[in-house]
Amino acid sequence: MEENEQLNETIDCLLMDALKAKEKLMDAHSISDVMVATKFLMECIIEDLPLESWQNPFCWLLAEEKVEEKVEEKAEEDGDAPWESYRFPRKKEDCKLCEYAKVYGNCFQKGSALDKVDKAKWRLLYAIRRYWKEEEPRTPFW
Repeated sequence: MEENEQLNETIDCLLMDALKAKEKLMDAHSISDVMVATKFLMECIIEDLPLESWQNPFCWLLAEEKVEEKVEEKAEEDGDAPWESYRFPRKKEDCKLCEYAKVYGNCFQKGSALDKVDKAKWRLLYAIRRYWKEEEPRTPFW
């Protein structure tokens, strides 16, 4: 199932980012280094939230496979991404049969559940990026 593969890929990215954050933390020699590692981990967790169409099982149910020739041309232009061979819903009309949209609102609709989560994600990411400036003084551990 393609949707499971995409979610597994997202989790793999998150795990790799967590390992990078752990390495940064293990190499920390000051409070600033710890704060930079913490900020890095928080940013990665927020950025890796599976909120894109190709990570949503409801979108996969309505996705249409693209024609072979067009897929090959597009892959050459943009790089080879697994979701490039599918056309996902992008408009309200595309989601008429979506069970998620019937309950929670169309994902692209202002005020829908996904719209609220997505806006909260960006507000949180904005706040995290201001959480610690890397040029803060490096107070060594005692």
